[in-house]
Amino acid sequence: MPYEMRRSERKLKNEDVFRILREGEYGVLSTCGEDGYPYGVPVNYAFTNDRIVFHCAPGVGHKLKNLEFCEKVSFTVVGQHEVEAAGFTDRYESVICFGSARILTDDAEKRSALLALAEKYSPEYREQGLKYIESSLAKTGICEIRIEHMTGKGNRRNKQD
Repeated sequence: MPYEMRRSERKLKNEDVFRILREGEYGVLSTCGEDGYPYGVPVNYAFTNDRIVFHCAPGVGHKLKNLEFCEKVSFTVVGQHEVEAAGFTDRYESVICFGSARILTDDAEKRSALLALAEKYSPEYREQGLKYIESSLAKTGICEIRIEHMTGKGNRRNKQD
């Protein structure tokens, strides 16, 4: 069950939440391992079909080991941010998604996710991206997060406020 946002006047509208997810440069994936420690790692991602996808090395690594232990994750994206030193505050916008992550095994799902990543990060190289996807499909791990709930929060007031 999601927590109530303490500063509810800073809750972002849905269109802003989806814009931040679409346009974010990177996100921080947070998992929990069997040792009880949380693990947050920045990853490139794409938000497509109401899910978050990211790539990784197949079958190895800290995040995959944690996902084997617990599929529940959070994923944070920070949009615009500016420190306002004189006001002892900052202007920001961020989104936190909560959901379940899984490793994709179906080649069609993996292709779709890789294409979404290529279109986000290298849109001017579509043809080369398609070739790269085919040549690297078998040696690339892909995860997806199915979002169960999310919150968006921001402090975007004018400096005069």
